[in-house]
Amino acid sequence: MSDIDAAHRSILTDFATQQMNLNPAGIGNECTHWIYAALFEAGALDTDATLKIAQTLPHFTWGTVVSSNDHVQVGDIAQFHGFQNNFFIYLADTAGNSNWLEHTYIRGPNHTGMVSVTPKNGAYWQFESHITDPPETHMHVRRNIIYYDNFAIALSPDDLKKQRGTSAWPADVNTADIKDMRERVDWTGMRQKFSLDLLTATTLQAQVKRSSSSTPTVKGQEIACLFIVRSTGYLRFSCPQASTARLNMNATQLADEKAKLIHMMITSGRTGGSPTEDQYGGDNKAQRLHDNRFDWSYRPSP
Repeated sequence: MSDIDAAHRSILTDFATQQMNLNPAGIGNECTHWIYAALFEAGALDTDATLKIAQTLPHFTWGTVVSSNDHVQVGDIAQFHGFQNNFFIYLADTAGNSNWLEHTYIRGPNHTGMVSVTPKNGAYWQFESHITDPPETHMHVRRNIIYYDNFAIALSPDDLKKQRGTSAWPADVNTADIKDMRERVDWTGMRQKFSLDLLTATTLQAQVKRSSSSTPTVKGQEIACLFIVRSTGYLRFSCPQASTARLNMNATQLADEKAKLIHMMITSGRTGGSPTEDQYGGDNKAQRLHDNRFDWSYRPSP
């Protein structure tokens, strides 16, 4: 077997983009289902006993395991097990007012995504589905940022003033919304210049949480913005492998292969919640079977 070639790798992300933009109901009712569909369309393996590609253990594999984050490519498959990002953001304004936000984002106990922007400075972007984040559609493929490092950033009032309103910190970022702050402020881009050691950052975090009127300082310098992200759990990337059998199938054989794949997705999917959970039936299997949402269509982009 060999790694999927560039032309077929591009099908993976093209498929993901089409699903994100054109299919708000999503495929199936598991985070893995649209991944199976993408691998099928790209002529890649989803299981192989010899290569130990399987989704039967906590640490699913989707291809050959990538040796380091530096070698991850767009289209590689990310597998999580018990993974969490914990964020803490403190922000002060010029009037002396301050507030802090804290939230934990969970990927698990098992979760699967596809790399859309390769890892750099402690984070990467991925396509993923089946993320419970109301009022968003549960099964809709979307793009989110994933942090895989532990790091902290501290900005002085002057540093903060210079960053806000730039491409690193757009002027319309909602500073009261931690999701907006997490996704739209370029923390990884500011990391090299404004990095703060985690021990000091943790001390400042405790100080801020203990007293909202306390102004954090480092070596006599006032801190107007403190960002901390901590990552725990399992995250590994797999490079998809070409399937000689799928690549050599004719139209009739591909239709049979797709039918088998859909049957597997249906039998492996969860029962799901209420069909009125959202306008698309949430992850309710009966609703999705009725509406054929375990099926999909794909036409390569020009």
